[in-house]
Amino acid sequence: MDKNSIGEKFYKEVIVDGKKINKWVKLVSIRMLDTSIEKNYLGYLVNDIYYTEEDGNEVWREFDDKGKLISHKDLKGTEEYWTHEYYSKDNCIYSKCNSGKEIWYDYDKNNNMIHSKTSDEWEEWNEYDKKGNLIHQKTSNGCEKWNEYDNNGNKIYVKDDIFEHWFEYDSNNNLVHDKTTSDRGVISETWYEFNEKNLLIYEKTEWVNEQKDETWYEYELNGKILIEYSYKAI
Repeated sequence: MDKNSIGEKFYKEVIVDGKKINKWVKLVSIRMLDTSIEKNYLGYLVNDIYYTEEDGNEVWREFDDKGKLISHKDLKGTEEYWTHEYYSKDNCIYSKCNSGKEIWYDYDKNNNMIHSKTSDEWEEWNEYDKKGNLIHQKTSNGCEKWNEYDNNGNKIYVKDDIFEHWFEYDSNNNLVHDKTTSDRGVISETWYEFNEKNLLIYEKTEWVNEQKDETWYEYELNGKILIEYSYKAI
């Protein structure tokens, strides 16, 4: 199956709430992930090519071995290249894009990034607990965010200026449920299911307006490249 299959309909066996059923679905994206590279600092697999049906776009992204973006290209004409300077093994102190944008970083004695500033005057300040978990963020526009974690270092609660977010995990530390609320009540809830290899296979989101979104994932390993196919309900 290649990118030309995006948008096609398939009658497939899928999992809904732990049960297998047959359902018409549509292939909406294909992502090719380089499994020889570790996860980056955001937790995403790096060096990927991404095809999506929604806007007919294709995206190519590449990261260095520290998880920093070094190139981003797509069919819409975006073409960014980044260079990074490191003070030590993992501490990036300076980044520059071919667009001219620059970023400077500062660290505490525990190598936690506590401050960053861009050439367009955007600044962020970070605070950490004794375990190195990021617990408070503040930006130059006045926005703030607070985070809480469980004993495994999983983020279980986030509060910002508008929303609150709760997260639950299984025994393998896979995120299985998250909920977002505001002063108006529950905004959305999402449930996730994983296979025995801890790969995401099902995702369901329910919104406050009663809209529901379901996505199924399948995987194919081709050498070091893991191909991810995602399908939406028709």
